[in-house]
Amino acid sequence: MIERIIGWINNPKRDDQERFYILTGIIGIAAFIALFLLSLITGESVLNTTVLGCGTVVFTGIFALSVRLKKIEVGALIIIILMDFVLFPVTFYSTGGVYSGTSLWFVFAAVYICIFINGKAKIVSFVITGAVLITCYKVHWIAPEFIRPHTKKQFFEDSLISTIIVAALICLLLFYLMKSFEEQKQVLENRRKEIEDLNRAQNRFFSNMSHEIRTPINSIIGLNEMILRETDEEEVIKDAQNIQGASRMLLALINDILDMSKIESGKMEIIPVEYETKSMLTEVVNMIWLRAKEKGLVLNVELSENIPSHLFGDEVRIKQVLINLLNNAIKYTGEGSVTLSVRCSVTDDDNVEMLFSVADTGMGIKKESIPLLFDVFRRIEEEKNRYIEGTGLGLSIVKQLVERMGGDIKVNSVYTKGSVFTVSLPQGISNPESIGKINIIENLNNVEKEEYVQSFEAPKACILIVDDNEVNLAVEKKLLLVTKMHIDTASNGRECLDYTIKRHYDAILMDHMMPEMSGVECFNKIRKQKAGLNNNTPIIVLTANAGSENSKLYREVGFDGYLIKPVTGRQLEDCLKRILPKDLIQASGISVVNSGEETVISDTASRANIMITADSMCDLPKELIEKYDIRLISYKVYTEEGIFLDDVEMEADEVIRYLEKDNKRKLFTDAPDKEDYEQFFAKNMVNAHDILHLTMTKHNSRANRVAHEAADSFGNVHVWDTGSLSSGMGLLVLLAARMARTGHISVKEIISELEKKRSLVNTTFILGTTDYMHRGGLISGAVNDLCNSLLVHPIIRVKNRGMKLGGIVIGEKEKSRKKYISRVLRHVDRIDTKIVFVTYSSMTVEERNEIREEIENRLHAEKLIFQRASSAVTANCGPGTFGILYLEKTNE
Repeated sequence: MIERIIGWINNPKRDDQERFYILTGIIGIAAFIALFLLSLITGESVLNTTVLGCGTVVFTGIFALSVRLKKIEVGALIIIILMDFVLFPVTFYSTGGVYSGTSLWFVFAAVYICIFINGKAKIVSFVITGAVLITCYKVHWIAPEFIRPHTKKQFFEDSLISTIIVAALICLLLFYLMKSFEEQKQVLENRRKEIEDLNRAQNRFFSNMSHEIRTPINSIIGLNEMILRETDEEEVIKDAQNIQGASRMLLALINDILDMSKIESGKMEIIPVEYETKSMLTEVVNMIWLRAKEKGLVLNVELSENIPSHLFGDEVRIKQVLINLLNNAIKYTGEGSVTLSVRCSVTDDDNVEMLFSVADTGMGIKKESIPLLFDVFRRIEEEKNRYIEGTGLGLSIVKQLVERMGGDIKVNSVYTKGSVFTVSLPQGISNPESIGKINIIENLNNVEKEEYVQSFEAPKACILIVDDNEVNLAVEKKLLLVTKMHIDTASNGRECLDYTIKRHYDAILMDHMMPEMSGVECFNKIRKQKAGLNNNTPIIVLTANAGSENSKLYREVGFDGYLIKPVTGRQLEDCLKRILPKDLIQASGISVVNSGEETVISDTASRANIMITADSMCDLPKELIEKYDIRLISYKVYTEEGIFLDDVEMEADEVIRYLEKDNKRKLFTDAPDKEDYEQFFAKNMVNAHDILHLTMTKHNSRANRVAHEAADSFGNVHVWDTGSLSSGMGLLVLLAARMARTGHISVKEIISELEKKRSLVNTTFILGTTDYMHRGGLISGAVNDLCNSLLVHPIIRVKNRGMKLGGIVIGEKEKSRKKYISRVLRHVDRIDTKIVFVTYSSMTVEERNEIREEIENRLHAEKLIFQRASSAVTANCGPGTFGILYLEKTNE
């Protein structure tokens, strides 16, 4: 009987869902029958058992129906409502209350809610179920007479029945969950296989496309080069140059599409190799400078002298990143310049952080567009840039390549002013010897010439070129005829083997993808050829399959080098000159005509590693600002006559004269606007790779907030709150500038050191008069009158990034100053005497000399600098104000 039921359930015509419904129904009916029989055997109330059995059948039925209708959560809510308001109360009050198996149903309800109900409904369900449980237990405690009593025997029987039912239902839930997980897993597995198949098909397509397109482009560029070599007609030369440019553009598009497909499919590999830094950078500049010249742009190249001569990294991908960034800069720059800057920071004996930046004076990028810059197929301001060529893939590829190489890319841009892309890449050091001063200009000169002159001649050399494409064979042979070498050609692998068994060659150029026998197979057979004459001949593979992963394959196979199609005559000559026996090369050298291009090559990087900038209220002497190349942004002084720049258009003495001329005149100062900060940062970013801007205490100026907002438009601008003002802020600015000047420290390290010093800055001022505080609305007229009548001079103290009253001094000005000096210098042993500032506002020479004498009687400072306060500080403090500002000593 049981076998027939199982066979009926497993009928092949039924799907898994139908079998689940049948199984659910059978479990419910079986549970009901079992309960009914158990009640007869044990003497349990048939009514109570019927309630449990009917509940079981109803619940399983609702559950199965909700699954069928795909309304599982709705079904779950109905079941929970029935449990809370029907099953729980009935069974609890009729089967002995807490002395029954009802508690197990609450456990089942909690499991059910966790599995099938989500969101707010889950919380509500738990609350209702918990409330019902507490109510039932509370009723049993307060009014046990409402509960039908249970005997010990009934308690055991009821617990057994409830345990069986709850266990069966939980098993049913787990069966459903496991079935759902298996189905979902199968769906995901099928989808994964589909995606893998699609990726394989896509990779095959792009690989074939790359090979099939590069092969004819090789012929076009090669034949076109021969035209440029052999013709003197101006019209023909112009047309040939246009063909050359169009072919290169097509090749760039193919490279972008191929690389993006590899990145998306996870096939892009980073292959680190040892490479010569000078050679890599020279090749990059050679490939880009002519485009800049054609647009009338100045190309600047700034190279730091301490760059190691040989590094370890993926040279191919680094060149691709730089060329993409430089191409992009040239495309979007109408006039001005493009600057490639390269510097490094040695992290340890074996590693270095290379920093490449590409700056332009082009159209810039809007702040809101920067997050979209690296999206695939995304072009910023499509309508405005519709006439600029490209696919929108370049920057996306750059970002992904940089990240795959363990680096980072940042963008700084000001709309309509230009952009700076900065790439940092960790590289291994193969040879720590620095490149020193190099002159890439010679390589650039080699690019432009009036006529092509071969780089060498080797009439006694004999080479073999193998390629299944007849046009490519003809082109490659023709490009090398000027070297006077003897050149044989073979159109397939078998023909090649026939040649190599009969004749020795000094070099072999081998196509990779050929029918019948690939270049790799042919290479292996040449190396193993019995009695072969070319077992050790250098073999260079000519490939249309670009990329670092292919270079890895060629190295593993044992090729002596590879050239990516399309190849130029110069590339073929350079490659052969490297592998041919030196005694066969009779001549080398190229006749060069200087074209007078507008390309500037700097032997050393003129850009600072880190530039320190600050607000003009830092009150530093001009000589120190110039010595440490500190750049200041001026606060604004607002008067009835107009707006003036702090200490540029209005100095402190002019502020005093302006206000004393008329007591009713209004004057106030404020921080620069966000746009002012953005222009300030953009202007100075040209001269530095990173900017660290120091602001005055954020609780007393909006400068900190506005500077942070402006810095968000840049990737390499960092803003730090000094927690001080005037020369107290200036002390931290000087400290930062000294650290930045070493050139071997990061912004993060500078900020870390400044954090330690911030709490050690002692900034106090004694006011000559409170009139200016009253004018600024800081104190009332009554308080001002009281201070003036009692000769009260407040001491202002800056602490914990805020200003507060640090005390008062009563008396005439001269006595008040002495009392202030005595109070500030009462613990001279705690003062760092290397540099102490006395910052003053509108004081005579005699007054300053008296203050100097009083200070020197108490303190012997190495540098005691008297600094006139900025107009912005003076406007809030008034004449006769001065302060002693210094750093406290540390235990270090």
